[in-house]
Amino acid sequence: MENKEEMNVQNEQVDEVETLSTKKPFKSKIFIILICILSAIIIVMGYFIYNLSSNNTISSDYKNELIPAKIGKKWGFINKENEIVINPQFDEISDYYSSTKDLIPVKLENKWGYINTKGKYVINPQFEEASVFDEGLAYVKSNEKYGYINTKGEYVINPQFEEASSFSKNGLAYVKSDNKYGFINKKGEYVINPQFIYATSFYDDDYAIVAKTNKKYIMINKNGEQISSEYNGLSFCDYKFCKKSDCYNWVFDDDDDYCYEHEDEDSESRTSSRYCKAYGCLNNARFGCDYCEEHSYLEDD
Repeated sequence: MENKEEMNVQNEQVDEVETLSTKKPFKSKIFIILICILSAIIIVMGYFIYNLSSNNTISSDYKNELIPAKIGKKWGFINKENEIVINPQFDEISDYYSSTKDLIPVKLENKWGYINTKGKYVINPQFEEASVFDEGLAYVKSNEKYGYINTKGEYVINPQFEEASSFSKNGLAYVKSDNKYGFINKKGEYVINPQFIYATSFYDDDYAIVAKTNKKYIMINKNGEQISSEYNGLSFCDYKFCKKSDCYNWVFDDDDDYCYEHEDEDSESRTSSRYCKAYGCLNNARFGCDYCEEHSYLEDD
């Protein structure tokens, strides 16, 4: 009798062990599946966050609520909370978009148009290039020529220029025609006739930098009058100029001393002089320094 009871107990223990042994693999499979799902979610979230916060985002330093962001292969807009405000649908967004602009240049299927801050098209895609609006006008490219439109998409100045720029606060913009630069007003009339081989927009203190046909830089006022001496080169921010004495181009690569036109680094004409890196300085830097002894800044009014 006792033997039977012992056998029954043993059988029950065996059944219990068998039951537990059959349950463990099942629970393990569920656990593995849950881990896989969780890992997949983490990977997807990581990829999404990476696209919003890494090189795919134009800038995180926007002052407005709309931040251009690339998600996958398309551009859209997010807010400061990383929430999508305008769904990714554009091939490109202008690098010069800023918080002061209500209309945003966007590119879709190789054509540029303008949307508002809600993502609705105000000016349908139709241009080869498009700038932001400054002083109420934007330059656009159509059939290989540049013109200017208003915020309704209407041409104010018909396409006719080889190059164009945004209007400065003084109401002038440089344009290129017949391979020469000049300055026009908002009516498209020349205020300063085309005569330069290089030109900048007018700065806030009302001067522009131009290069004449003899490859010399000068400063001019809004009337086209020369207000500085002639210089072989001018320094902008951290750019430096080619060390070749007859070159008027700046060098973009900090490790290079010559512009693309001059690659003879072993030439005897190579010198150790370079232009001052101080913003606005017009002088050569001496003794291999980044800054010259005297800074010839344009005098404030």
